[in-house]
Amino acid sequence: MNQSQGPDLFCRDPFAYYGHSITRMHTQPREELDKLHLAALQSRFAQLRDAIPMVKKLADAEGIHEIKELEAVIPLLFDHSMYKSYPPSMLHQGRFDQMTRWLNKLTAIDLS
Repeated sequence: MNQSQGPDLFCRDPFAYYGHSITRMHTQPREELDKLHLAALQSRFAQLRDAIPMVKKLADAEGIHEIKELEAVIPLLFDHSMYKSYPPSMLHQGRFDQMTRWLNKLTAIDLS
């Protein structure tokens, strides 16, 4: 396992983290995997909390400033209805510019 690059590599490319070995990937002890998941989650949350407007809004509303355990992320997960919460008129009227602005609130990637 390529632990020298830690949880950031695990987030970007899990297969590379395990040295491109499916055997290593599927034989990591559960305790170690749980620690890795938590470290990766903490890293991504720190990177993206303020970069994704809806995550920031949810985190602020829940008073979440850091992740100390895996379960702490549950209030930050988007409900399936979140992806359908745009006004249908945007599609009916072909207002894809407004749709893109709406989608930009759900990602750290600039969709413009």
